[in-house]
Amino acid sequence: MKKNILLSVIVGVGVSFLSFASAEQGLLIEDDDVTAPRISPVDELCGLHANITTCPNIVNWDALDSSLQPMMLPDGSVFYAYIRPHVSTFYQATIAEEQQREELQEVTPRFTGIAGRFVNMSPENLALMWIPNNDDARENLLISHVGAFEQAGTATFVGHEFCLAPANDNQNCIKNFEVKQGISRYTYNPFEGDKGPDGETTYNVDDLEEEQLEKYEKLLRAEEFAKRYKRFTGREYWSTYPRSRPMHYMYSADYFGQTHVVETKETHFVKLPPEEVLGRVSEVGSKRKLKEDEVSFS
Repeated sequence: MKKNILLSVIVGVGVSFLSFASAEQGLLIEDDDVTAPRISPVDELCGLHANITTCPNIVNWDALDSSLQPMMLPDGSVFYAYIRPHVSTFYQATIAEEQQREELQEVTPRFTGIAGRFVNMSPENLALMWIPNNDDARENLLISHVGAFEQAGTATFVGHEFCLAPANDNQNCIKNFEVKQGISRYTYNPFEGDKGPDGETTYNVDDLEEEQLEKYEKLLRAEEFAKRYKRFTGREYWSTYPRSRPMHYMYSADYFGQTHVVETKETHFVKLPPEEVLGRVSEVGSKRKLKEDEVSFS
């Protein structure tokens, strides 16, 4: 008879810790380049300092993954952010002595590359340009075209310089960016202070057509969420909010050596069947699934 198979997944080096967010426990970053998002009375009650005492009726704390913390949004919805614990917790299966684990400290990775995200919150088609260093006589180099109310990204590192320029005049920068440590999102918004392509004019939201206004408000919502996310986690939010939750269940990756045991009815081959029973597979889709009373190879 077909048997349930127990599979194990062991957390090890190279395993990604996937979540909606990631952070240092209780970390709040004060950054001059990060404008504080709008705060509502609900945020003061359940937002950046949410806990079971202040929000007993909004969050199901008993069912909440211990690695997630609720981040209350102005519309009353809850965003669950992964809070990265102290590095010592990742070694609880490999270092027996608690005191020895607590002495562990995070190190800065040798690789300093980061992902850069550039947002065009204007109704103009622009070009994302890389600016060579001052000792280089080369012209600015095109990285990507960024359509109206669209975004573009590229690999970069601290100290790189970029600019957004009109698509038909890409050597005439209208917004410059210098990549800084810990900052991945860079935004051009002529509706909130940035100058237009002529270097003077700013834009008025009332002049946007309905479709343009919808796109602008969507980007504005995503930008405000990203600021709130950074205040809550100390890290950048690279995706566009809102986004769908993962479709499939995700097992936690809490420490190196962690094992998850999974029970499944799916056929688990440990070796190939005998040659004499192998043939061309003609069934497709659900017809290929074994029935409960069918014999499988062991």
